[in-house]
Amino acid sequence: MSNEVQDVTVEEVVATETEATQDLTVETEADASGEVDETETTEEAEQVEVDYKAKSEKLEKKLAADQAKINRQRAALSQLQKEKQELASRQAEVQVEQQSSVPQADDYDTYEQFETARSDYYKEQGRLEGERVALENHQRALQDQSLKVEREQFAKAEQEFRTALPTYDESKVEVEQFLQVKPINGATGDAIYAQAARDGSLPAVINYFGENNGERLSELEHIATMTPVEAAVEVYKIQQKIKSAPTAPKAKPIPAPITKVRGTGTKSKGLDANSSGDDVLKTLGLK
Repeated sequence: MSNEVQDVTVEEVVATETEATQDLTVETEADASGEVDETETTEEAEQVEVDYKAKSEKLEKKLAADQAKINRQRAALSQLQKEKQELASRQAEVQVEQQSSVPQADDYDTYEQFETARSDYYKEQGRLEGERVALENHQRALQDQSLKVEREQFAKAEQEFRTALPTYDESKVEVEQFLQVKPINGATGDAIYAQAARDGSLPAVINYFGENNGERLSELEHIATMTPVEAAVEVYKIQQKIKSAPTAPKAKPIPAPITKVRGTGTKSKGLDANSSGDDVLKTLGLK
């Protein structure tokens, strides 16, 4: 009887040790599996960070390239305007020189002197006429270049303003319809446009006159009756008023990725269907 008890006890002990070994093996495998999961999570987080940095650097390069292009356009436009002013000054000088009187025979002692002077005069007139034509052609070329640069700048500024203020197109239509009925031509029209286009603020000026169904178009109509200088001053005053108007938000760097989570805690036993109310409270830290 004693031996049977001893045998049973030994068998139970062996079974218990076997189960404990199996449980330990299962826990070890579970822990190893947890470590793999944590490693994979870390690698994924690091990949997200790499992708973020790459996208951020790409965006910064694009913004820098866009700004460099704008700076080049502004410099080119400034140079073109300077050349146009110099060209206009020379054109005025040529016009004065062409108005010089034809040599008269009474102004010379001999006929030969008169003929020489008259020949030189017509040669000079021919040269001046050639220069005048060349200046006009150059002026047209400069004008075309200026318009191209201005249109590119306006398109860029308009797109940015439209992004910030979706109702801009409605305001623009109001102004366009007004100008079809009452066009502003001549020096005053040029002065209004030149001032409004300064620093890329033309879309804002257009929106100022045309917004709310064109409620300020009467101001534009009044400005059109002024002298070029007066009109430019009035437009400048309007630009000061709308400095606080909505503008397109500047592109910002991509936000940093969420702080990566690294598993450093010990693996916890989750709740299961057999968990008691006390187990739940303990797991939640409430007991």
